[in-house]
This record gives sequence, C-alpha cells and structure tokens, in this order.
Amino acid sequence: MSDSRFKRGSRISRNASREMILLFARYGNHNKNFRLDSDIDVQHIFKINGIDFNNLIEKCRNYPHPIPLFENLISSTAYSIGGSSLARVDRDTLAVDLQVDGPGSLSLYGYWSDFESAMAALERASDTMSYNDLLTAVVHGVASRPYQDL
Repeated sequence: MSDSRFKRGSRISRNASREMILLFARYGNHNKNFRLDSDIDVQHIFKINGIDFNNLIEKCRNYPHPIPLFENLISSTAYSIGGSSLARVDRDTLAVDLQVDGPGSLSLYGYWSDFESAMAALERASDTMSYNDLLTAVVHGVASRPYQDL
C-alpha cells in the first residue's frame, strides 16, 4: 500500500505574490483609513515608507513572510478580558453597541473566526490526511464569507 501525502509548495510564483500583496493592500483587514484605487497607489505607499515593491514581491513568495503595513497579524479573538467588562462604541452615534462582562474572549467578526478555523482544519487535514478535517475546512471556509458579499 502506498503512503500518499498532500504537500503544498514552499513558494508561490512572482505573479501570485504580487497579486496577493495588492489584494491585501487594497481590500485587506488593516487599519489604513484611505482608499487605494490603483496598483500604482499601493506601490507609492510602499515607496514612501521605504519598502522596495519588487523586493517585497520576492520576499512574499515564501510562506509565511508577512506583508508590511497591510497584513493584520492579530487573530480574530484578540480581545481577551479577565474580571472586567469590554464595550464597543458606535463611531457615529457614540452609543454602546456591544458589551461583554466577565472573563472570556471576544471576536468582533464571526466570519473572521470561521476563516481561522478553516485554515487550522486545512493544516490538520494536510498533516494527517484526515478527510474529516478537510470537510471541516470546507464548511468553515464557506461559512467565513462575510454576509454582505452574499
């Protein structure tokens, strides 16, 4: 009986790396409060921050090199509280629209948490060749699509 294994490549193509960087910058979950309407806008932001875009493309071909300025490296459950409370205030109305009391963690976006679960299950499926983990990855992956995009 042969021993089959699924293995992902350690590097992606230059074109895939370039597209990934541009997508992260233009549409990613980051704290930049300005619009990047074109690829040239993205390249300009990197340039004024002292980052050579062509070198970045090459570096990002290797997983898991982060994309500076635009890749959010904080997990969906970045908010953990002990014996206190945590509240989120609506920027327009200044009203509290979410509050959690007591110990635990808070995920503001369920789809983000679902995506992280999908990625973890995909890693497990890849490592152990588990069909159940693969199905879990698919289910959480589909569920991770933000509702406004449906």
